[in-house]
Amino acid sequence: MSAIRTGILVIALAIVISGQILRHPPSTHPDYPGHCWIADLKQAVRGGSEWSDRQNCVRYSCFAHDYSYEVDGCGKMAIPDTCKPTPIDTTKDYPDCCPKFTCN
Repeated sequence: MSAIRTGILVIALAIVISGQILRHPPSTHPDYPGHCWIADLKQAVRGGSEWSDRQNCVRYSCFAHDYSYEVDGCGKMAIPDTCKPTPIDTTKDYPDCCPKFTCN
């Protein structure tokens, strides 16, 4: 494997590993005390725990101290022209569900 191809793969892998993290302000629902409320999904996540959304390949982490939550996802990938991404694997939790890529 050429040094240039190896360099491109290392950079691309670093981008894939870095993923995407979004922090949301506190969100609760009166029917679910002690839980974060993810309104978009109508889903409660117990404070101090995580929930994986396999369909979208993301992980929600609820912080018990204030019921804010964090969403970890695969993020955008910068894939070289000679590579093709694989689809999200909906049988696995984040980060194992993130697309991989194969290169010629």
